[in-house]
Amino acid sequence: HIVQQFRDFIAGEPDEKAGEIQLNELLQAIAERYWRDGLTVELQLAAATLPLALKPLALQRVLSNLIDNARRYGRPPIVISTRFDTQQLTLTLDD
Repeated sequence: HIVQQFRDFIAGEPDEKAGEIQLNELLQAIAERYWRDGLTVELQLAAATLPLALKPLALQRVLSNLIDNARRYGRPPIVISTRFDTQQLTLTLDD
């Protein structure tokens, strides 16, 4: 039941269309929102990224949930990093 709730949560709005987004720009915007609230969020982003076909609101929702949990249960700083190789993207959130 919990796994299904999480899947529903990350799926976002059923009508949201996937669009090509720049992940680094989205992560920057999310971090800036937390910076305004006084939370230390460090970004260690890969220099070059390709546009990704994602549902931006769903991804924002997932990342905001992870950051909020890190704020509640972890210790600062919260570090968001990306790494790209030829076959995959790795996005990491450390607290």
